[in-house]
Amino acid sequence: VNGEVSGAGIVTYLPPKEGDPVTGVRPGYFLVANLNSDRNDPREFLIIFRVPGEAQPGHYDLVTPDPLRVGENFDVQVEMVEQGRSISYQTNTEGTITLEDFAPNSADSGNNNISGTFQFVTENSEGGQISATGTFDLPLGRRVVIQDSVYSVKDVSNG
Repeated sequence: VNGEVSGAGIVTYLPPKEGDPVTGVRPGYFLVANLNSDRNDPREFLIIFRVPGEAQPGHYDLVTPDPLRVGENFDVQVEMVEQGRSISYQTNTEGTITLEDFAPNSADSGNNNISGTFQFVTENSEGGQISATGTFDLPLGRRVVIQDSVYSVKDVSNG
């Protein structure tokens, strides 16, 4: 299965949280995701990245999300809806994300973007794999913002 996800994306900052029910204290982080715009495609791909709030431009490894360390690492998950069934891909993750333009300390100025590239492979609970490459360029603020981005997703499952 090949698919392309392009169009609007969203960036939101989730501030540090005291008394988180899982971790106790959770650091702040940016959530970066695409918004599906092609409703004619029977498959929908939602790609979600978590970027630590104090990250700097650079090249980082993507990891499997860990509920005990939310906001500490660069992680990714892909949610795919096919034939009304939701499938989550977020285990055995290998890949990288490169932040080319990212200045979290000046996020409120409204003059900055978060941009970069990524490539990764991740699996669902049944061992099905999804491989993705792409770019993003979104306005950076400590509020919800929307702008166009392009992602390319390739499902490399054997079935």
